[in-house]
Amino acid sequence: MRKWVFLFIIVLISCQGNDLPEGIIPPEKMQIIFWDYITADIYVSEFVLHDTAVNGIKKNIGLQKKIFEDNKITKEQFYSSYKYYASHPDLMKNMLDTMIKRSEIVRIPNKKRLKKDFYE
Repeated sequence: MRKWVFLFIIVLISCQGNDLPEGIIPPEKMQIIFWDYITADIYVSEFVLHDTAVNGIKKNIGLQKKIFEDNKITKEQFYSSYKYYASHPDLMKNMLDTMIKRSEIVRIPNKKRLKKDFYE
């Protein structure tokens, strides 16, 4: 009997931490989307905003829309997921740490995960 109680407690504890609220993007997918989001934001702030012929705000919104479409999510899903992760610092830290480690392994400072024509 003790074995069953012990097994039940282990299963209960292990299942508790893995549940995300409905509509929240899982960490693995959120890392990819957030990486693209940050990359697009850097592109706009470093290059587009210095070009007076281009509206940086419109360009940034367009890039975000493309990221959301490519990943088959809505803007609302992204921002609600971002707020969820921001309100859970341990999850956000793990997600960001993994993103940083992946970028260091792959070494992609000049190669974007997004297609070249994505920015044009």
